[in-house]
Order: sequence, then C-alpha cells, then structure tokens
Amino acid sequence: MGEENAMPIIDIRGGHGAGKSFLAQLVIGYCGGAQRVMPGCCITQDHDVFSLKTDTGQTKESLGKALVRMQQHKRGIIEGIVSAHTKGRYLELALRPGYTVAYLPTPLPRCKGRVLVRRKATKNKHTGKPPNFVNVVNEYHKVQRVVEWFNGVGASVVYLDWKNPLPQTLEILEIA
Repeated sequence: MGEENAMPIIDIRGGHGAGKSFLAQLVIGYCGGAQRVMPGCCITQDHDVFSLKTDTGQTKESLGKALVRMQQHKRGIIEGIVSAHTKGRYLELALRPGYTVAYLPTPLPRCKGRVLVRRKATKNKHTGKPPNFVNVVNEYHKVQRVVEWFNGVGASVVYLDWKNPLPQTLEILEIA
C-alpha cells in the first residue's frame, strides 16, 4: 500500500450507523487493546496504531495536534462522522503516499436500523419520539459524494466489504 516507508493511514468513511467505530474497535481489539493518550485518541498495545475518533467534540486545533501526533507512530486510523462528511481539511493528508480513504458502503436500511437500535440503547432524549431519519439519509448521500470527490482528485480510495471489513482494513494498515 503506497510507497516504501510511507506510514499507512486508513480514513474510514461512512454514514451514521455504517459501522466506522465498530470497525476501529475491531482493529484495536486485534492489536491487543489500546491506551487513551488524549481525548478521542488511543495507541494500540501491538503494531503501534494511533486511532483518532473525530466526532468527540474536537476543535480544529485539537484535531491538528492529533494528526501531528499520529505521524509519530507506525500506522493510523481516522474515523468518525466528522471526518466522514468533510473533505477539505483532509485533502493534503489524503494525497500523501500510504493514506487510504476506506468507504464502508453499508446499505442505507441497515444504517437506519443501527441508528434506531443505538437510540433505544442509549435512552437518549429522542426515545419515545418517532425517529426522523432525514439527517441519516442526507449524511449517507453526502459521504458518498465526498468519497467520489476523493477518488476524482487522485486519492487512494478503497470500497470495503461492509459485511466483513476487518481483513481489508488490516491489509491496508500492513498488519495482516
């Protein structure tokens, strides 16, 4: 994946309920667990993977610091809905050797189902109200357009097998 000595970074993209966080947790589990080093960031016990979750209320400044810190490790994972629907702040990074935009094309009905299950499980303020999936649907299509845009500007884009994305992810990170 990429040029020799290029740090492999996988940027997992997908809409709400696509399984981005779950996939990152699978990688962390495969690598022996992780230790939190700063808000939204952890380093795995094995394989020196720096994982960055971008939907933890980070500011542009803290995100920049996290990306700089990621460069001090052998491998990186970026995931979260914030990174999933943005493109500009990741363009320079996305064009570097070793960086892969990995799209998790989970079907929209499955995404909606997962969002509904998550809402019920967290008993958040929306429980009991009929779900409004307008945002889920809009983000789903926005992420698709962003992935197509990355492909159009020459970034390395991979479509993951949404039913079993771990093997491809480990291969991109040069762990498998």
